Amino acid sequence: MTKLTPSKIHEIEDLYITSKLLLTLFNHGGNLSYTELRKELVIDQEKLAVYSWPDANYSDKPLFEVVIKPPSLRAKILKLFGWVLEQDLSFKLSGEGLKIAADIASKE
Repeated sequence: MTKLTPSKIHEIEDLYITSKLLLTLFNHGGNLSYTELRKELVIDQEKLAVYSWPDANYSDKPLFEVVIKPPSLRAKILKLFGWVLEQDLSFKLSGEGLKIAADIASKE
């Protein structure tokens, strides 16, 4: 039997959150705003920020991308003060991410 170590627990959590993120995007047509995705996953901002950068452990190609919408005048002004609006960010599945998400969804 494999011993459950803190690193194994982290690995399981990482796999769970990555697969949940892929499935959530897949179930919403492959694209969700940062705010909607955070609400769907019931995940805090800091943890989602960590998963904003695709992990090479699951694929040699990015599974999704974070897209920054063209800024509105309001967003430009707020950016001057160092604020980025959550609704200005969105997550989009890549081709590779779509394949993996579809594979996971077919096994549910």
